[in-house]
Amino acid sequence: AASNYLQQRTHFNKLKSVTQETEEELLSKLEALYGILNQRLASQKQPDFLFGYRPSTADVYFFAHLAQIQEVPSTLQHIVSEYPYLQDYYQRIMNAY
Repeated sequence: AASNYLQQRTHFNKLKSVTQETEEELLSKLEALYGILNQRLASQKQPDFLFGYRPSTADVYFFAHLAQIQEVPSTLQHIVSEYPYLQDYYQRIMNAY
């Protein structure tokens, strides 16, 4: 778990150096993105995946992002927990695969 945290922190620091944004600005943008994806999943009749009934490349990347958040305690884990459809999406894919 400690090595995962260090990897996540290193990745976050690289991202900060590229964007020149503060941690609060990055978290705000991520929270906005999570809100949009949560609404998208909520608006679908059967929200299997982001764009329908079959997984897309976007699903692969987003699931990997959520999986890392779920496994490594962080600020993002607390933020994602506020979006029930993202939680359902993550659990549905974990259970299916």
